[in-house]
Order: sequence, then C-alpha cells, then structure tokens
Amino acid sequence: MQMKNRLMILINVIFVFISFLAQSNSMPESASRHFTEKAITEILQETDDIRISNVDLFAANLAQLEILSQKKVLSSYQDCYYQYLLAHDLGYKGKYDLAKQKINDIFKQCDDPNNKIRSKLLLSNLQVISHDYESAINNLDYTITNINSTNEPELKNSVYSRASLVYRLVDQNELSLKFAELLINNNPSESFYCNGLVAKYRILLKIGDYQNIENKIRQTIDVCENSGNYILSSFLKLEWLDIQLSKSTTIQEKTTILNALKLAEIEIIKARYQNLISIKDSMFAKVYWSLQNDEKAFEYAKLSLEESKGIGSTKQEIVSLQILVDYYRKIGEPEQAIKLLIRKNQSEKLHYDDQQAKTMAYLTIRHENLAKSHQINFLNQQNKVLSLENKLADKAALMQQLIILFLIVLVTFFVLWGVKHKKIQQIYKKLSERDHMTLIFNRKGLRDHMDVMLATSEQNDKEVGFAIFDLDLFKSINDRYGHMTGDWVIKNVIKTCQKINNGKVTLGRLGGEEFAIVLHNSSLDELKEYCECCRININNLCTIDSGHDFKISASFGITTTKTSGFVYTTMLTDADEALYIAKNSGRNQTVTYQAA
Repeated sequence: MQMKNRLMILINVIFVFISFLAQSNSMPESASRHFTEKAITEILQETDDIRISNVDLFAANLAQLEILSQKKVLSSYQDCYYQYLLAHDLGYKGKYDLAKQKINDIFKQCDDPNNKIRSKLLLSNLQVISHDYESAINNLDYTITNINSTNEPELKNSVYSRASLVYRLVDQNELSLKFAELLINNNPSESFYCNGLVAKYRILLKIGDYQNIENKIRQTIDVCENSGNYILSSFLKLEWLDIQLSKSTTIQEKTTILNALKLAEIEIIKARYQNLISIKDSMFAKVYWSLQNDEKAFEYAKLSLEESKGIGSTKQEIVSLQILVDYYRKIGEPEQAIKLLIRKNQSEKLHYDDQQAKTMAYLTIRHENLAKSHQINFLNQQNKVLSLENKLADKAALMQQLIILFLIVLVTFFVLWGVKHKKIQQIYKKLSERDHMTLIFNRKGLRDHMDVMLATSEQNDKEVGFAIFDLDLFKSINDRYGHMTGDWVIKNVIKTCQKINNGKVTLGRLGGEEFAIVLHNSSLDELKEYCECCRININNLCTIDSGHDFKISASFGITTTKTSGFVYTTMLTDADEALYIAKNSGRNQTVTYQAA
C-alpha cells in the first residue's frame, strides 16, 4: 500500500511537469503562468512533505524543480521555497556550512514570513547538529515568536515538531512534552502525527515513565510506518528495545529482543541514516554480549565505533567502548583494555561536556531574555520618571521635595532589584556546578575547581592528592532493592565521607556511583590515610534505615601531583587506572597509581 502511494505521487509529479511543458507551448503566456504557478506550488509542497520519508522521490522532485528554475517561471515566493529545499538537501548530505550560508541568504532576500520561519527552523536544526546550541535556541525562539504570522498549518506543525526536538536535546523535558502535545492536537498530517507521537513517547521513556506505554508505542510505530517515516519509528523502536533489554533476565527474553532487532534492521539500512545505523549496531553488540556471544558482540561494537566517526561523542560510542573493554579483560589482554578504557573516559567526558553545553545554552538564553525584559521595564520606568518631572517642574517649590523623595525611593528600588538579580545569577551558576542529589561538585564543577586549584598549587609548590572511588557491585543494589535504595546509598556514602572531612577535602561526583576526592596541600600518605578511613566507614555503614540490610564497599584509586603532575586530565586518568587495578584485585581496597 505504501509503495503504491509513493508511485502515485511520482506519476502525479511527472504528469504535472509534462502538462506544464505542453501548456506553455500552446497557451497564451498569462494563462500558462496561472496554470504553472498552481502546479509548481503543489510540487514544492509535496517535496517538502517527503523530504525525510522518501529520499529518492525527494531527489527526483528537486531535479524537476531545477528545470523549472532554469526556465525562470518560479515566482519570488516559489524560488525562496525552492532554495530552502536545496538547503535542506545540503544539510542532509552533511554539507552544513553551505546549507547555513544558503539559509542566511534566504532570510535576507525573501520577505515572505513563511519562508523566513521555514529558513530559521532549518538553521536551528543544523546548529543543533553542529553543537551550536545557543544559536539554535535563539533561532527556534524566533520561529515560536512569529508562528502566528504564518497561514500554513503544516509550517506551524514544523515549528512545534522542531521545538519539541530541541528542548528534548537540552534536557527541558517539560517544554519538549508540551510542544509534542501541541503538535498532536493541531490536526496534523499523518507524517506530523507520527512526529508528535514519537516525540511524546521518547520523552516519557527518557524520564522513566513506562506505565501503560507498550501498546501506545506499538501503535505509534504502526502510524509512522504507514506514513513511510521509518527513521522516526526506528529511533523509537531501538529505544524501547534497549529498555526491554535492561529488564530482561532470561535467555528467551533476550533472544526475542534479538529477533525484533533483526526485523528492525531491514528498514534502518534502507533509511541510510548514519547515526541510526550506528545506534542499531551498538544495540546488537549489547544484546549479543548479554547472550554471552562474545565474538558477535565484539564485531558489532567495532562496527558501531567505525560508523560513529564524524558524529561526535555519542551514547552508542560509549556503550561500544565498554563492551570492547570488557571483552579484552575477559580474554586476558589488560593493556588493550586499559587503552580503550582511557578512550571511553575521554568519550564520556566529551559527551558530558556536550550535555552541560546544551543546558548552559538554554539557561544563558533564558537569562539574556530575562535581562532584556528587565531592561525594557527599567527604560519604561525611566520614561515615566522623566515625564513626571516635566509635569512637576511647573509646580511650586514645595512639590520639589516630594519629587526628590520619590526619586530616592525609585533609585532604592532599582538598587535592590539589581542586587536581587545578581543573587539569582549566582544561584543559577552554583546550581550548574553542583550534583542535585548530594550537593557536592558535579563533573563540570569539579573540573573548574581543579583547574583553578592546580594552577595555584603549582605556583606555590604545594602537593595535591586526587582519588577516584567507585561503589562495588552497585548495580546489584539497584537491581535487587530498587533505585530509591540506590539513591539512599549514594547520599549516605557522601555524608559518611563528609563526617571525616579534615578541612582540606573537596568531594565531587563524576557520574553514577563514581566519586572524586581532592586533598589540597597534602602528601600521598595523608591522602591514603583519609581514603582508608572513608573505605572502612563505608564498609561499616548501617543500611537498616534504607529499609534493607546489606553491605556496602568501595574501591579507591589514588595519585598525587608528585606522580601525575598538575594537569587534571592526567590525574583523572592515572587515578582511574589505579581504581581499575583495585577492582580487578578483589575490590574494597585502596590502590596507589604507580607510573610506568
């Protein structure tokens, strides 16, 4: 049925084009122009509708439009629309700089508001891909602000769709869900309806809302496949299979997931979308590893890494690297495992920094908008004051005292507002550097703190100790007692370490159950003594208050600037290598990094 619909669209496009050529030879010029304008607009709209769902037909339509453009029969509006489709084609082929330049030209040269919104929307998408999140959000704001100026319902749906995507990428889940619902409720075409449903359920999966969702996900996949949008349906399908894999416990369940993945692979390969193919192969690696088919897992992990080149640091790259690390550990090649572990840590850092950049871009834009709003209010208030002064200037001298008093109150108000605004900015900055659960430094905050402290310590010739510790078998605690108990463990482990703080200690959370300890102006012996004290107290921590009785232990890897130098990334890598040795030597111990 789907193939038949595509064939009918292609036949209609060819028929319209042949009709146009015949009409242009036999009809008067004015009548020909009237006919072709309607026909060309239909071709433009059809091409826009299928730009993602049918790549081959999209290319065929562009070729037809190029001939029409060369004959110079396109109106100003149609030419701008055609240039936008060319920019989309450049972006899809990975020629981002050329696409951005073309979009900027469209925005400058085209007066039609629909084409301006369309171009800003595409530019926002390309900037997200290029990791220019601040510009992407700015351009998205332009489209949202001007959305009511468009008379094209599907263009409004494009804005809702892109807004949901960008806000999901910058972790503004509530906003993303809101725009997905707007898209679903705006009487969209089948293609946009698929888009809205996928956006909605990807957010619900991201925030862990799995209740009564399985049937709705299956229905969404059917809607997307019926509209020919296999890229979106495949993304949703892979994310759902990944969640099912994390919950599966039997070989039968995992084999069922593997078979479903093999069926999904057919359409994923047809889509020719590099990132999607890389995610698919990373998923194959995970499933085969869970089924203890190590060689297959190894092959797919290497394949996914190769396909990830040029995309940037991604989740599938980190997953594939972890499988390769575990594989080399299992076959007894520790040197290769350590080399890949270092690469994985670097990839995790890049991925984390990218996530932070998204969040900070969103906060920056919101702060700037807030500042502009306050500035406008401030100018309005100033204008009111000047107007009031001019009116009171003609009054008696007695009224001047009242004016002065009023100005004093007004100035005091703005001074207080300025102080409050500065405090709000400081609070946002502090929140961006702190882990929300433990209130210690997060990865970004720790890195900024270390950069400043190491520079000062090197200048003053002061030794700095650095340790990484990881809770042993923490996943089994989450699996057995639930994530609430896991959160209780993380909070109480940090409280335990904070209780033995000797005044020189800074704590940070690197991610999950992995933490960092920094001792400024401290020797290796002092660092080791503190870490041992933490390790013993963690091992003796009473867990009854969590609602369960179990043991906790942690492994520590330590180093100092005497061994690793005053470079944070080097200290992180060296401590991580020592931690790796501690884990593989029986856990629940402290190991000092030894330089080769």
